[in-house]
Amino acid sequence: MPLTREYRPTLYDLIAHEALAFFETDFNYVIRPEKLFSPLAEDLFAPSTAFQNLKFNSPDSLYSKMNVLRIYQNLERLHAPDKDPDAYVFAQLNRLDFANGILNTDTAWELYMERLNSLIDNYKKDNINGLIKYHLALAYRKRASEKDPENHLKNPGFKTKAAVLCGEVLQQFPNTDVAQRCAQLLDIINGLSFDAKVAQYATPNTANRLYLEYTNMDTTVVRIARVAHDFNSNYFPYRNYDDNIKRLENVIQNTGFYAETATLPKAQDHNQYSTELMLPALEKGTYLVSVSSANGMDEHKFSYGVTQITNLSINATEHNQFSRGQVLDRKTGAPVDDVSLRFYNYKNHLQTKKITDDQGFAQRNQNKKNDNISYVTLIKDGDTLRTDFSGGYRYYSDHSTKKELVKAKTLLFLDRSIYRPGQKVYFKGILLKQENENTEVVPNEYISLVVENTNGEEIEDFRLKTNDFGSVSGEFILPKNGLTGGFSITAEEDDADSLSAFWKGIYDQESYVYSEIGFKVEEYKRPTFEVIFDEIIKAYNPGDSIYITGTANSFMGAKI
Repeated sequence: MPLTREYRPTLYDLIAHEALAFFETDFNYVIRPEKLFSPLAEDLFAPSTAFQNLKFNSPDSLYSKMNVLRIYQNLERLHAPDKDPDAYVFAQLNRLDFANGILNTDTAWELYMERLNSLIDNYKKDNINGLIKYHLALAYRKRASEKDPENHLKNPGFKTKAAVLCGEVLQQFPNTDVAQRCAQLLDIINGLSFDAKVAQYATPNTANRLYLEYTNMDTTVVRIARVAHDFNSNYFPYRNYDDNIKRLENVIQNTGFYAETATLPKAQDHNQYSTELMLPALEKGTYLVSVSSANGMDEHKFSYGVTQITNLSINATEHNQFSRGQVLDRKTGAPVDDVSLRFYNYKNHLQTKKITDDQGFAQRNQNKKNDNISYVTLIKDGDTLRTDFSGGYRYYSDHSTKKELVKAKTLLFLDRSIYRPGQKVYFKGILLKQENENTEVVPNEYISLVVENTNGEEIEDFRLKTNDFGSVSGEFILPKNGLTGGFSITAEEDDADSLSAFWKGIYDQESYVYSEIGFKVEEYKRPTFEVIFDEIIKAYNPGDSIYITGTANSFMGAKI
């Protein structure tokens, strides 16, 4: 708060505010009373004359809240007779801020707003009116970002209200301390911000999308430049942000081939919004996609992403002594042969090269102590994919005698993904083990299955034995009047009290892979009507008004 003479005109004010700075901080108390002082919201937000006469009775003789309130009572009593209301209102504002902070409830907020608006009305012609409006603007901005359980803004108009109040202060009280503070708050509320995200990988010659979150912006410029496949790791050697921005600008200016200005859906309430922008179909390669305001790129008005346009993809499987990857066509999922895989460590040094077979597989042995692969590059016919590779650190004392880890996992299946309360759920599981590159089913072994509701409470459990094909199946009925939401079935090792040789080996190596499948339980009512919208055949621009027509018919055939 401003430390000017009109708000703290006496020596007592200075001493009192020093004491408030101490007492308002709870952790200054090492010893806490057995029963804490809990004031009522109606008392804390009472008009000044009523607040001055309140009696605070509590066994709490130490705790800070009561000391704070008594000091505020003294300050308001001291300045109530003043001809100039500045110090009197200043003490009330500090008391109201303190009360709103310690209670932090919707009721407290409503009383806080009521009292601030009352002060604004009572002191319309005084200079202190600007400070009251500034407090009100701060309160609106503080709660402007609160969201409900569905992640929607509770108060989408609060930032606009704060901006209006700041504008009134600048107009009514120019060249004052509070006007300067309102100008700073207004700069924050009106601040331009945005963040762009592009897909890390996409297929060639297919239109792609860019996701954009933005505040206080109505126009953006999207630029695309082709870069080397190792752009991300090799192009930012500087820790200085400004130097890297200059290098990015240089890339865009010298190698950029696409620039398009896009008009964004209007957002005039100073809140954050999001939209998607279409990107052109691109040929195979690596591209820098930048988003900036119409004024160009700088520290506050620039966002970028790197996308790789490629037909290649890779699935990797980690084993103790080797890594195995399969290269697939990104669009069709078919295996791709004759692909060169180049493995690099964290220093960008090439470690090994491998070529995929006719099924798209390539295998790399872990042949070094502390062997660590950072990324792998796939190359075929001018198509290059660089992707992270979490091979991890390896510590082997003797590769020749290291026994391959035997892993086990249960694949779980359901007859559907969503059920109604009281319905029957059918499930199936297949127990698999993996050893020495081979995967096979495990017959005649028991597995435990647990069903949990949305609160993690167990509602069913099973101990089932796999058949000759390694599978188990079962069924159960959901509670008719139970909870709805996300449920799960978890498959676990057999009961520890009756372990077979198979499960004992898995237990000893701690190599069972966590196995779970989720499903939804929701209330369902049969629809009685259908709404069909007419086809939209016209193209629209952002900001246009769109009129949609359709027909609602009941399933009995009547119009609705």
